[in-house]
Amino acid sequence: MAIKRSSLLNRGGFLKRAKSIKKMGSRGLTWQKFRNDQFEKDKDEEGLIRCEDNRIGLPQCGISRSEMDLHHVEGRDGNLLTDRSKMVWLTRECHNEAHN
Repeated sequence: MAIKRSSLLNRGGFLKRAKSIKKMGSRGLTWQKFRNDQFEKDKDEEGLIRCEDNRIGLPQCGISRSEMDLHHVEGRDGNLLTDRSKMVWLTRECHNEAHN
């Protein structure tokens, strides 16, 4: 399937510039690697993680999923970014509740 050249032109008749993908900084890469490593370490034999919402005072939902958010309880500044003792695994719904 060929792309028509006319579909690549903007109103002024010039070719549209492709949008570049935003590069992740070193802090973002550090967080991404840490989160992935923690997921591998914390998941059970079925590849699931249980929501730890009761650790932060929310009613316990008891849900286990393969997709969970790692929530920073005391912020992300400095060493807190990778301090596992200050984080809990939450479902997206519980994570939203924690921020509300």
